[in-house]
Amino acid sequence: MALTKCPECGQEISDTAKSCPHCGYKIKKVTNLKQFDKKKIMIPIILVVLVSIIVIFFSVFSGDKVIRNARWGESLNSIAKREQSNTAESNLSVTDKKIYVSQVSMYGQGGGKLWYKFDEHSKLNEILVRFDCYKDDDFSSLAQELEKGYGTPVTTKDRYISWSKKGTFITLERDTSHYSMDITFSKQ
Repeated sequence: MALTKCPECGQEISDTAKSCPHCGYKIKKVTNLKQFDKKKIMIPIILVVLVSIIVIFFSVFSGDKVIRNARWGESLNSIAKREQSNTAESNLSVTDKKIYVSQVSMYGQGGGKLWYKFDEHSKLNEILVRFDCYKDDDFSSLAQELEKGYGTPVTTKDRYISWSKKGTFITLERDTSHYSMDITFSKQ
């Protein structure tokens, strides 16, 4: 038991006292908060965000609309027109079988890329979404979280893990500077 000074009257009091015996001032206990390592806090937050994105993709996929109001079998022209009104021209590329949108922002995540792919009749039949993440993220932890939610991967290699479920194919791939998560939706 150590002695400390009362913040009100300045008299010496016990550091375990709940109030000052001299003036009656109620002592508020202040605890030292440890400094947290940012990495220890950020990794779980990033994992929750990425797993949430995957869950949202699966729930969106179960309805008529796949992503960004696109519907299976919708025409290339219809999607191109909608994307042209919603996307800066420099971030959009339209060809005869593919629409590419860079700098996509979906579900609170920016910097993604989106490819719409069309069949020989120019009808939507596949969508690929890619999010790139950087080294502070924990590849192994994310892979473990995906495995908990979606089961055993269909492919496992040193830098490449993939899952497949009901027309949706998830790929997690890493290199020395970052990892990327690809989610492919295919019309069944």
